[in-house]
Amino acid sequence: MAAGFLAGSIRAVARAAIPGFLKQGLSANAIIRQLVPMGLTYRRVAMLADIRQFSGLAKLEGAVRRLDPAQLFPRYTMVETDFRSARRYLVRARMVIEDAETLERSERWVSFYTNKRMSKDQWTEAFVAGYAHARYAEGESILSVTIASVEHKKGWSY
Repeated sequence: MAAGFLAGSIRAVARAAIPGFLKQGLSANAIIRQLVPMGLTYRRVAMLADIRQFSGLAKLEGAVRRLDPAQLFPRYTMVETDFRSARRYLVRARMVIEDAETLERSERWVSFYTNKRMSKDQWTEAFVAGYAHARYAEGESILSVTIASVEHKKGWSY
């Protein structure tokens, strides 16, 4: 059990580093060469799949940003992945929170799964109404939620 936990932790740390390497313009092999000295390696096939996933998300980020918020989220802006959850979509968003006492603002990356394809506005409303208020602390208010990317479960209908 400990070995599984450790392997999962290594992959999680490596996945957190991959977008930064992609922004530097590194290829998949160069990214793997960067991760090896850090001890952040796992099965090469899984590493390449993770790099392809983040590479696709990075390429589509501009298209997602330019979408009309009321438009049904189009297929061409989604990355096909094989995540574990039994849901059709994984929606990632940037959320800005304000602490009511200190008025300090912070930014958080959030994600949620859904089976319903919607517009950016609809997903934002559903997230704020149903999920966000239950998860975040009592004195925090959500100032904004900006949809950044959507992944579609490979092999599932839209």
